[in-house]
Amino acid sequence: MGLESERLAPPDASYVRQRFIPAYKVEWVQQADAIMREYGLVTGSVLCRTRRAAQWRAEKLIRYMVELRMYDRGQLVEHTSRRSGGWVWSVEYRGRIPDAS
Repeated sequence: MGLESERLAPPDASYVRQRFIPAYKVEWVQQADAIMREYGLVTGSVLCRTRRAAQWRAEKLIRYMVELRMYDRGQLVEHTSRRSGGWVWSVEYRGRIPDAS
């Protein structure tokens, strides 16, 4: 069996800035993007104990969206808000979301 007959497959991750982002994280980012495209904002569902922990989660999503070249950093804004029992995070898109066509 030669090289030509070997089955090829893409990695189970996306390669960005000399590192791989696992497929499950890419799917999570794509799901967040779909929500943000529909509503202009995506909000986490996990209560964080501190405001900084909530900020970190929002920053993580923003970082992935920028690394995957979905948006420029200046188009995304993080928000945190106090809820009973903790903090929640949100990421908002500021600007016009382009048509998928």
